[in-house]
Amino acid sequence: MKRIVTLLAWLLLLALLVILWLGRDRLVVHGLPRETDADAEAAASPARLPPGPAPSDEGIITYHPMADAIGDPSTPPEREPELLYDLLQSYRRLAGNFPTAEDNAALMRVLRGNNPSRIRLFPDDHERYARDGALRDAWGTPFFFHHLSSQDLQIRSAGPDREFYTDDDITAP
Repeated sequence: MKRIVTLLAWLLLLALLVILWLGRDRLVVHGLPRETDADAEAAASPARLPPGPAPSDEGIITYHPMADAIGDPSTPPEREPELLYDLLQSYRRLAGNFPTAEDNAALMRVLRGNNPSRIRLFPDDHERYARDGALRDAWGTPFFFHHLSSQDLQIRSAGPDREFYTDDDITAP
């Protein structure tokens, strides 16, 4: 009888371990950023861009290669706010929350490494910078970054008509 109880206990423990192992992708640790399916795909696929920036020799994180896709002829303008959002998600994962600033130009200074963590996602000489340092969309209008909270943000392009909050605006997410 004692052997049967011991055997059942071991089988129950084994079943619990199998359930935990199979459900590990659904496990959420509160307070920590959760890896999304897109993050896992990016890490697993050599054809995609890396999931985040790499440290340079000087200890400053060099800019993210995804920044080069903004303004690239192969990137549709409609996709650019989404790319920007992905870059800002990288910053959030590294720093704990989205970067904040009073306007687009100040936010771009933060993304060029002017932040306490020295996280650098954009180069100093991006072709889409306006004279004041703001990042512009494909039609020359600076992107609008709407901080909904420290963990939520919306990016808006004014679209081809260059006016915000009209039907042709492009937003992410």
